[in-house]
Amino acid sequence: MISVQDLKKFPKMTRWFDPRLLSKLLRQVIVGGMFGQYADRRLMMAALDTVSDQELQSRADVAADMGADPDGAIWFDYVSDLGDGFDGTYAVAYQLAQDTLTVDGQTLPRGSLLIMGGDEVYPTSSREEYNARLREPYALAFPNRPGSQHPPVFMVPGNHDWYDGLTSFFAMFCRKKATGLGNWRTRQRRSYFAIQLKPDWWVWAIDIALTEDMDQPQADYFVAIGNHSHDRFEQSSYSILSLRLCQIGFINHVFNKFGLVH
Repeated sequence: MISVQDLKKFPKMTRWFDPRLLSKLLRQVIVGGMFGQYADRRLMMAALDTVSDQELQSRADVAADMGADPDGAIWFDYVSDLGDGFDGTYAVAYQLAQDTLTVDGQTLPRGSLLIMGGDEVYPTSSREEYNARLREPYALAFPNRPGSQHPPVFMVPGNHDWYDGLTSFFAMFCRKKATGLGNWRTRQRRSYFAIQLKPDWWVWAIDIALTEDMDQPQADYFVAIGNHSHDRFEQSSYSILSLRLCQIGFINHVFNKFGLVH
């Protein structure tokens, strides 16, 4: 049980019009952009994760986690722009944690996995801020259940996650050992990912950093996924979500390469 005194330790909403904060953010945008050009963390991730295309495909297959409902539908949850003050973050996390939600008379189950679409922390990223603004509220909303199934969570960073050069995001969420967000668990090794929900459903999530540019190893990753899954794409219908829609041209390029219809 959380007391009133406990609530006082959690962060308040970001004061976006505070001149001191705006000045700090401007400096971090400049520094982050500079380091993004000369010390791109995405290149380091790829260099530390030299595995076969078959291994990449194996990681992408999360079909075993996607239990179908009585109608054969699968469900996943999506949230983004989430790591601000405690009240708002916890309120959204609490809804995500419920076994079911009733919306307009329809009962919706909790998703078998959770996707976070960027800006997992505000205003700037650090290990301390991720713990206070993301992990603690989500742990309170959906506490760890030892011995139970841990739904996977996949994340793509936004610009606020990049303001420390993606150092904290990389260290906490892109590693072999899973990081817990309450009862959810991370699985990804890079800041971008492809996951196969079922034979004819995919999610592709792209990281364009602060420069709105895709690095070559990331492009190679998605081409490798496409190459390995080419036959399955041809033999069935498919759907791909790009969480960063400004890179939809790259998705079209890959589809054209394989002669697929988008």
